[in-house]
Amino acid sequence: MSSVRAEEETGISVVLCCRNSSARLPETVRHLRAQRLDAGTLWEVIFVDNGSTDGTAETAIRECSKKEFPAPFRVTEQPVPGSRAAAEKGVEVSSHDFITFVDDDNWLDPGYLPLAYHLMRMDPSIGVLGGRGVPVFEEEPPAWFERYRQCFAVGSQREGSGEVEGVPGVVYGAGMTVRKAALRRLLAAGFESLVPGRKGKRLTGGEDNELCLAVRLAGYRVCYEERLVFRHFLPASRVNVDYLMRLTRAIHFSAVYLDPYYRVLAGDRDPADVKNYYWLKRVLKAARRLLVHELRNRRLPRESPEYLERQRVRQKLLARLEAWLFLRDGYAAHCRQVADLKRRLDAARSRTTSKDDSGKRNRECL
Repeated sequence: MSSVRAEEETGISVVLCCRNSSARLPETVRHLRAQRLDAGTLWEVIFVDNGSTDGTAETAIRECSKKEFPAPFRVTEQPVPGSRAAAEKGVEVSSHDFITFVDDDNWLDPGYLPLAYHLMRMDPSIGVLGGRGVPVFEEEPPAWFERYRQCFAVGSQREGSGEVEGVPGVVYGAGMTVRKAALRRLLAAGFESLVPGRKGKRLTGGEDNELCLAVRLAGYRVCYEERLVFRHFLPASRVNVDYLMRLTRAIHFSAVYLDPYYRVLAGDRDPADVKNYYWLKRVLKAARRLLVHELRNRRLPRESPEYLERQRVRQKLLARLEAWLFLRDGYAAHCRQVADLKRRLDAARSRTTSKDDSGKRNRECL
C-alpha cells in the first residue's frame, strides 16, 4: 500500500481491478448500473487496467457509455503487474471514504452498495465489511463443490451477520468494503505488506486476508453481513480438481506469511522467543507430517470418497513446507515487524485518546 488521499468526500468508491477482462465486464457493469443508491449519495466506479492486452479499458468505457451511467466512472492504468499493485492504484485515485473492491466476475445485487454504505456510516468501528457470495456456474458443478465452496469465495462466512473474530478472522476480498480511515491509520504507522501477492497465473495471494488482519491490529472490527449478496461467476475452467488443488496450495502457502499477525493478535507482543532457527523446526514438522500422510494414504484408491480430501491435505502440507523453506529466517523478522507495527498503532491511538480527553476537559472548563 503506497498512499491514500488525505481528503475525500463522504461516499463510496467501487474499485474494479481488471486484467484481460473484456469478456467478463459487460455483465459486471450491468449489475453496477443497477445499484439503487439514494440520489444524494456520492459514488464512483474506478476500473484499474492491470496490463490488459484484450481491449479491457475500451470495453469498460463502452459498456458504461451505452446509456447514462448513474455515477462517475473512469479507467486508470497500473502497468505494475499483480492484484496488490492494482488495488493500491485504485485506492490512491479514489475520491470517497469507503471503498468496495469488486472482481471482474462479481455481480453485485442492486442493494449491495446502498447497504454497505449505510452500515459503514452508522458504525465507525467497522474497518472491513464482507458479504455473501452466491455461485453462478457456467456448467453443472461437480459433487464435491459444496464441500469446498469457501475456497471459491462463495457461501456464508459465519453463522449470521456480525463480527468475524479469532482464526481466520477475515472476509472474502470479493465484495469487500474498506474504511479509508483505517488504511490511513495503517500507513501512518508504517504498514508494509508481508505476503507475496498474486501475479498473472500464480494464485498465491493473501493480500485481502492480510488487510483484514492489519485492520484488526489497528483497532477496527472486521464484520460480515448476510444481506450483502453478490453473484460470483465461475467458468468451467475454474471448477475442476486441478484448480481446487492450486487454490488449496495458494491459500496455505500464504497462511505461513499471515501467521505473525495471528501471534500478535493472540497477545504475543514480544516475538523475541521466535529465534532465527525457528523456521527449521517448522520445516522438520511439516516434512514429518507430509511423510506420515503419504505413508498412510499410499494405497488409497482413486475411487474412494476420501481420495480428493487426502489430495487436498497433501497440497496443504506441501505448500506449508515450501513456504517455510522459502521464508527461513524471514519469519522471525516478520514477527518483529508485525509486533512493532502493533506498538506504533497502539501508541498513536493512545495519543489520539489523550488529545481527545484533553479537548473535552477544556470544553467543559469553558
